[in-house]
Amino acid sequence: MSGTVVTLTRGQSVPFARELMAMKRLRHLPVVDEDGLLLGLVTHRDLLAAAISSLAPLSEAERAELQFTIPVARAMREYVWTISPDAPADAAARLMLDHQIGCLPVTEGRRLVGIITEADLVEAAAILLPLLDRPDPKPLLRLCDIWTPAPQLIEASQPLNIARELMLRLNVRHLPVVIADELYGLICERELAVAEALAGGTGGRVPVGQLIRKSAFVVNPEARPEEVALDMANGKHSAALVIRHGRVLGIVTTSDLARALAINLRVQRAARERAEQIGWGL
Repeated sequence: MSGTVVTLTRGQSVPFARELMAMKRLRHLPVVDEDGLLLGLVTHRDLLAAAISSLAPLSEAERAELQFTIPVARAMREYVWTISPDAPADAAARLMLDHQIGCLPVTEGRRLVGIITEADLVEAAAILLPLLDRPDPKPLLRLCDIWTPAPQLIEASQPLNIARELMLRLNVRHLPVVIADELYGLICERELAVAEALAGGTGGRVPVGQLIRKSAFVVNPEARPEEVALDMANGKHSAALVIRHGRVLGIVTTSDLARALAINLRVQRAARERAEQIGWGL
């Protein structure tokens, strides 16, 4: 976990929270009281939802003034999954995966003592995956054991509302973008949410290709999982496209790496517990 946590208080404004997230390159901020007790959590998506739309019949100055009157307490989520610092690491990873949450506050009672994010799990995967045995005879985890094969592609000319429909239907957060079957880039759910918030009801008609950067983090199929995890952690990438001869073979996301780490940690813990029960004392 990260022991030093950037936090907010209930009365701080939504624009302040947004600027703090941008400055610290964070997507989640716990909200605490003066005693450090956890009150809730604010995500990047929560702040987008709380922002006053650019389509509102207000001047930019009026909109900015009103936004500074919106406290974090209005945007935060009060009911938050948490975990104890003594809990097994695989339990934290599994909890985040099962409930599709991007972070997990670590608490002792109600006191916030740390936070685990997907980025923390990716960094842990970079360190631990080479050291963990697989449940089958193969000595190392291969990238093809982790990636999602043949991911759904979307043409750059397709509108954003089609991208949203695909993400919802397939329950994914990333879509490789192509032009005539050639890779053009990658659109993630966060970029889509920002575009939708800024453009309001007209955003669905904007072509996907106008939103994304014409680049994506790509890796070859022979790359080792721990190398990919390290590069993703260092570059703060939420996904890597597995490419061969210009063709998208698969996609590796932070969730995929977290899942691999959780499975391997759980297998190792179960093996250790069995050994201890029969007196091997591993």
